[in-house]
Amino acid sequence: MTYNLTYFRAFTSFCTSSNNPPGAKEGWLSTVVAHTQPDILVCNEVDGSNATAHGRILNFSLNTNGTSRWAATDLYTNGSSLINAVYYDQTKLGLKSQSIISNDLQNTTLVRGIDVIRFYYKDSLLAWNPDTLFFTVFAAHFKAGNTPGDLTERQKACEALMNHLASNPRDDVYLLAGDLNMNKSQESGFQQLLNYSNAG
Repeated sequence: MTYNLTYFRAFTSFCTSSNNPPGAKEGWLSTVVAHTQPDILVCNEVDGSNATAHGRILNFSLNTNGTSRWAATDLYTNGSSLINAVYYDQTKLGLKSQSIISNDLQNTTLVRGIDVIRFYYKDSLLAWNPDTLFFTVFAAHFKAGNTPGDLTERQKACEALMNHLASNPRDDVYLLAGDLNMNKSQESGFQQLLNYSNAG
């Protein structure tokens, strides 16, 4: 499940604790998660200046009312003040590795990094047979907007993602989760995801 939390605990002149109350958001998110029961939650637009917001989601939205199944991945940033925060059901999934795609193909910093998280399924037979399913989740929040520059930034992020896929060892399963801000299927970034020339 993905959820854009819109400046969660990141306060600005236009996004204040009055018009974007973090405590209320924590409660609302807790209600949504309790109802939907996801195994993975990708949150976009979480304050990246420190770990407080990340921890509050874990402790005040997820592991509440006697629930303790949720774990959090590490925080990664490419310099953006808003980051992705990823949580998972640790009774079902284990965290194998984590990294971030920070730059486009010209080695310029992306507007926001793309988190790369590799999980494995905690099969009940793992103690006897260490063969299980591995899968990779890409947590992304592409640039919003309709200007030519916005479209270019989304395309650069998609190219970086697809280049990562083509350049790294492969899993059988990949998930792209987050707020992609794609306005139509003809958009160049969307077409990069569908028709990447080096996908192999």
